[in-house]
Amino acid sequence: MSDDPSPSRKSWLSRFGLERKNVTLNNWNTELSLLQKEGHIDLEASQMIRSILSSQELTVRDIMVPRAHMTSVAIDDAYDEVLEKIIQSGHSRIPVLSEDHEEMQGILLTKDLLKKMRDPSLKVTSLLRPVDYVPEGKYILAQLNEFRERHSHMALVVDEYGAVSGLVTIEDILEQIVGEIDDEHDISGPEVEPEVEQVDENHYIIDAKMSLEEFNERFGTSFDKDEVETISGLVMTQFGFLPNVSEEVVIDNYKFKVLPYDGKVLERLEVKPHDD
Repeated sequence: MSDDPSPSRKSWLSRFGLERKNVTLNNWNTELSLLQKEGHIDLEASQMIRSILSSQELTVRDIMVPRAHMTSVAIDDAYDEVLEKIIQSGHSRIPVLSEDHEEMQGILLTKDLLKKMRDPSLKVTSLLRPVDYVPEGKYILAQLNEFRERHSHMALVVDEYGAVSGLVTIEDILEQIVGEIDDEHDISGPEVEPEVEQVDENHYIIDAKMSLEEFNERFGTSFDKDEVETISGLVMTQFGFLPNVSEEVVIDNYKFKVLPYDGKVLERLEVKPHDD
């Protein structure tokens, strides 16, 4: 047998001319740039490899959809209401909650519902698929492998106490590697509100889901709260309760006013500098 391994047995690093023994996290950027310059790989391949390598330290918690932003239905929701939520979301998989909205009953696939939707005796409970759970700290590349092995596309994320904290899909992980994946439901239109809308000088309307990091970069602030990640979380922490519409709070020389919202999550905030 030849000592030279066949192409099918070589690692993907070796196929690109990168041997495991001489590639480290400190020099792979340089190596990839060199391979790209020499014409061995194109820009897209180089960017994808960089994304894969930089994703090694990302966990499911870093990319999951938080529970507060999940689209879900309850087991006792009216049939028409379930259909409306599915149509509005455009999702092919919907988590189904118990009557008290505390427990997860299963996952509803829209294709299963479509096959039976004309059956007058249909009960949503008969269509539910089992729920897969993953811990927040699981690395996303390990979760990608699990999705492939189980032939599944969605999993619910649980925290250290076993409570559901969000969900993750195979699309979420792939987008970390290949970039944003748009479908007919993701196409931006004039009805999509911008994350930051400038009303006039020093007067803004912002998406409350904006991360603290993005807000700091946009407004030159230095908000830092270990227990929250978004402006919505910061504002609600400052209030100490779920505020009413039009209530205001001042945080580090910025005044935040709560704009109309539906549910238990702030959606839009009015922001102005606060003059003492």
